[in-house]
Order: sequence, then C-alpha cells, then structure tokens
Amino acid sequence: MKKQVVKTIAALLLAVVMTALGSGCGHRRDYGMEFNLATDCQYSYVTDHDYWKKIQSDGEGQYLMQENFIYYYNTAKKTLVPLCSKPNCLHDKETDNDKRAECNAFCDKFNMELSYLQYYDGYVYYVLSNFMRSALPTKSCTLYRVKKDGSKKDAVFTTSNEEEVFHWLIHRGVFYYEVPGKQQNGTDVYDVSTIKAVALSSHMSDKNGKVIFATAPKYAATNFSQLLAYRNYLCFEVTLVEHHDETEESPHIDCKQYLYNIETETMEEIPVPEGYSKTTLINRVTFLKDKLILQLFDTAHNDDKTYPLPLYSINYDLTDEKVWLDNVPQYMWLQSCGDYVILSDGNLHYDNIITEEGLLNEVLKDAEQPCINVTIYSSDAREVSAFVYPRNESWGKFNGFGPDGIYVEIVNGDDGWSIYHFSLDDVLNCHGEKIKIDLAATRSYEALQEYED
Repeated sequence: MKKQVVKTIAALLLAVVMTALGSGCGHRRDYGMEFNLATDCQYSYVTDHDYWKKIQSDGEGQYLMQENFIYYYNTAKKTLVPLCSKPNCLHDKETDNDKRAECNAFCDKFNMELSYLQYYDGYVYYVLSNFMRSALPTKSCTLYRVKKDGSKKDAVFTTSNEEEVFHWLIHRGVFYYEVPGKQQNGTDVYDVSTIKAVALSSHMSDKNGKVIFATAPKYAATNFSQLLAYRNYLCFEVTLVEHHDETEESPHIDCKQYLYNIETETMEEIPVPEGYSKTTLINRVTFLKDKLILQLFDTAHNDDKTYPLPLYSINYDLTDEKVWLDNVPQYMWLQSCGDYVILSDGNLHYDNIITEEGLLNEVLKDAEQPCINVTIYSSDAREVSAFVYPRNESWGKFNGFGPDGIYVEIVNGDDGWSIYHFSLDDVLNCHGEKIKIDLAATRSYEALQEYED
C-alpha cells in the first residue's frame, strides 16, 4: 500500500513538472507583445551620442548619471537626490575618498569610460572597466546594480580577463554586450567583434552566455553601435573596415544594420532600398509599433548635411518596404516615442572639423546658439506638431522623450547643475512656436569641486 502511495505521489510530481516545462513556467517570463517599461530597452532616449545614455525612467521619475554619481529626479515632486538611502551618508558632499566609495550612488567612473545607465525591473545597472581598478592587468568589465530606492548596491557579473565591454543593454531578461577582439592568421591580424548574450540574474556567468553575432576574421577594424531593442527584436549597426595596400587611396568601409529576432534566434541584415548606389547606407533605425523607420545616408554627399533622402518604413519581418516621408535632410536626427516619430535639426547647426590629430570635432556654426526645430509625426507620416526648442551652451542636441513621455535636460552652471523638464503632452499641438522649459530642480557642486578622481 505504501509503495502504491509513493508511486502515486511521484507520478503527480512528475506531471506537475512536465506541465510547468511544457507551459514555459520557470523557463521564460511572459513579456507580452507590447513595450514594457520595467523590462524593455528605453530606446526613445537615444541621441547621436547613444553610448552616453545617462537618463532612464521608472515611470515616476528619472535616474541620471552626473559626474561620478547616480541621482533620482522625482517628476511630480521635482526633487533631486543621490540614489543612496544609507543613513549618515554624505553622498556627493563627502570629501573622504574611502567613505565616498561606500555611497550606493557612487559609480566610480573614470573620465575616459563610456559608462551609462539602464533601469531594469527595480534596479539601475551600469558597467565599469576593471583595467584601472585591478592590481593585475585585465580587460574585464563588471556589471553593477543599485536598487531603485538606493538601499543596496552589488556586482552581478564580470567578464573574462580579455573581454572588454563597449556597448551593452539589458532587455527582457538578457544582458547583451559587445566584445571587441583580435584574431591572428599568419602575419595578418584581424579585428573580430562579437555580441554576446547572457541571462540576467543576481549571479551571472559568461559560461552560460552565447555569441549571437560575430564579424568574419577578415577586417582591419570593426565596430558596433546603435545597440537597441524593442519588444522581441534587437537591432544594431556594424562598421567594417577592409585591409588595403599602399596602392589604394583609402580602405573600403561598409556599414550594415542587423535585426535579431529574440524568439526565433534568427539574424537578418536590413536591406538598403533598391535603386540606390553603393555609397548609400542605412544610417539609423527606429521603432514604431507595427514597423521600423529607416534613415538613409549617402557617403558621396557626406559634406552636404541638407542632402535630401527619403525615410523608409519596413515591417518587422523585413517586407513591404516603402517611402514613409520624402525629402528629409540626411543629417536630421531621427527618434521615436511610442507611435510618434521625431525629427530635429540640431546636427544641421554644426560643421564637422578634422583636427591636426585626425579627430572629428563638431563646431557650432552660429555663435548666437540658434534654436533647434523639432517636428513630431504620427505613424502614418502626418505632421502633428512642430516647435522650436531653446538651446544654450550646456545643451546642443535634442535628447528625446522617455517612455513616460518626459523630456529631461541637464544644464551645468558655475555653482551647480540643474534639471529642466517638459512632457510630450505639452508639445503635441504646437504650431512652430518656441517652447519654454521650466527649471525643476538644482543641486550645488559644493564638495564636488574639491574631489579628485
């Protein structure tokens, strides 16, 4: 009788386990088919310096990275505080280096690091290199997280010694990150870059990760950028520089945009629309609910910022490609928020200057700081609003609206820094007028000026 009872219990347990496995319980969280603020990449914040994503929303306020600290700005209360709830902590007013490092809001970022934030499911994440923080030579990087109330900070993942993280994001339970590398074949050395994916948890391991994309070992240089995600799709750009000999004037450079389906784990190149020359490429991709918007760029007209090209739309299965909006200057900045497309002309006010060191600098054309013209379109390319965005020396481009519809601007002053904000609803029915941006909160530098990195 006892044996029969044991067998019955075992069979029931097995049935429960098989049902759970079959339904996906315990395996995958159901993220749904719509944008989820808690778990999805906040693509709408993307700017032309998209590796400096220093603003993230939790739906009630914004997390901001300023200097070496993370702050929380409450939109309704208009309060600005360091992201640390430790009692007796002086946060950014602390002058002792050791005590300052104990603050949960302190992110110990070196000036040369391209660090940025991401809010995800109750935590704020950031990545730091261990190169300057380790007694032993290493290229490894560590992913840190801080609870949204500032009560706890911990490290959850460190890459191997030779894996230096550049671009990264967290989306629907996965940490995606770019790892640049080298591969030698005889006397030739090639750039080989990969994008890796590892499940997000409190104790992550790269042993459980996998490579979802890798460049072929035949290029002199490779580079990823514009790593973004929306619903079940990951999108990124890869730049490929071929080897060339002394008989060639310059190496061939190719830029490609890829779309990765997270569900099916398939990767496809987003095609350049037919009828264009080899000098035309897809410069930027943004997301709407039912389609992608593609912005083209013609390298043969690189110096002509107003060179007109159409914006195209294409379905997420890369079908039904068509002109969405015609005659758009190729240097217009493309963003989206929800089902709105946003175009701004901040880039048109700058000239690209090559310095003696070979670096590319942007120089403002007009010393009087011209304003930025911003136009908002519906998903069917109908203009719904146009306004003039004021600008001063502290800001020069349009940051874009967060998933909560809030626009936040950080302005540095002589004695401190300030937060300005307005909402998407405030500007949805404008007719070309200059908008007013109200001061919301200010924080004094004070001890910050005495602290040395």
